Amino acid sequence: MNAGLNVEVIGSGGSVVSAQTIAPGTMARRGGTVLITLNNSDGRTTNAVPNVTGMTLDEADATLRHMGFVPYTLASDDESAAISWQMPDAGVRLPAGARVQIR
Repeated sequence: MNAGLNVEVIGSGGSVVSAQTIAPGTMARRGGTVLITLNNSDGRTTNAVPNVTGMTLDEADATLRHMGFVPYTLASDDESAAISWQMPDAGVRLPAGARVQIR
């Protein structure tokens, strides 16, 4: 089914959607982008994504890397500002090497 949305997949693969930026049942603008995080369901070890909101970019980067994740920084008008958004949310379990977007 094509709802007129663009989909960007985050994560290192898998077949289970563990997070998405637009909640199910929410109206979305045609042509908008939905970010989904795929998780593996094959029993591999996972870690909970830490909450990095409020941290500096350097702190968030170091925290995510320490937990085995790959930080992906989205463009921001103020690179010195604290992290105000992350995808997936804190607490979502992902395998090592999964990408976590921050802004």
